Amino acid sequence: LQRVIDESTKSLPELTAARNAAQLVLANAQKELADAQTRVTTQQDGVAKVTAAVQAAQAALAKLPEDAALKQAVESVQKSQTQATAELETATKQLTERQAAAQKATADQTVAQEKLVTAEKRLSSSKEMFATAQTELAAHEKSLSEATTQLTTQREALDGLSTERFFAAPLSALSPEQMAWSIMQATGMVQLQRNAAAVEVDKNPPKEGDA
Repeated sequence: LQRVIDESTKSLPELTAARNAAQLVLANAQKELADAQTRVTTQQDGVAKVTAAVQAAQAALAKLPEDAALKQAVESVQKSQTQATAELETATKQLTERQAAAQKATADQTVAQEKLVTAEKRLSSSKEMFATAQTELAAHEKSLSEATTQLTTQREALDGLSTERFFAAPLSALSPEQMAWSIMQATGMVQLQRNAAAVEVDKNPPKEGDA
């Protein structure tokens, strides 16, 4: 958990910077889109006006086909119409490009925002889990300490009870006589003397009048 917390904490500034950069790109794309829309609207109005002027000039020329000045005016208005139409096409193309750029910037900003939110949630969740784990660990350590203390107390009480009831007794040094007797018993000398005495009694049983 600590590793996850460290990694998430380290990644947050990078993800925040990426989100902020994506927001800036989106804001610029939206501004350029708005400008392109304004240009298209302006060009559409210009084309409409020039088209109306061409139609009016052509109608006048139809009535005065020999009027040279009118012919020149019609040609000039028609050139303006062609130019305005070309500019409208360019503005429309730019508008389409700005729309695509704005859509991409929106998608990128959404992804960056989602990554940041996910990292923040992961960090928050990891911190909560880490705090819970620390609390549980402290509780387990306390329980272990209490159990150890209780076990030590029970062992001490059991040792004292065993000594009192002769289940176990403190060691003490043997006297020389006790040590000699123990050695004789261990080596079988006591039993040999007993057997020899028994044989002697069998050979020479005591008489009835012997005291």
